[in-house]
Amino acid sequence: MRNLCNEQRAIEAKIQEKWLNSKEFEVEVSDAKKYSISTAIYIQGQTQNFYTLALADIDARYRRLRKYNVLFSVGYTLPRVGQRSTEEIVQKVAETETQMRSLGLSCDFRRNHVIGKVRKHLLNNM
Repeated sequence: MRNLCNEQRAIEAKIQEKWLNSKEFEVEVSDAKKYSISTAIYIQGQTQNFYTLALADIDARYRRLRKYNVLFSVGYTLPRVGQRSTEEIVQKVAETETQMRSLGLSCDFRRNHVIGKVRKHLLNNM
């Protein structure tokens, strides 16, 4: 059983690397019909809002099948921002993006952003 899990992880890592290298979900300007989806998630250590992201991902993939040029981005926010260091905030965002990539979400990670008090905190402390 243990070897099977290791094999599955190796296959998963290969597929994730292929997705990353293909840059298929990175949006560029084109003449196609445009569609934008932006969701906000509340980071609390581990991402708990994957159902929201999953619904947005389904919509984005459907629109792409219908020949839309889809921009799917995510905004991050955290609790108790004033009590956190800039490094901790950046680490939490990076952990969340890693989890999202491992799920194969089709968002354009170059365009994800922090929102609200998190953005203000980062701007004031960098």
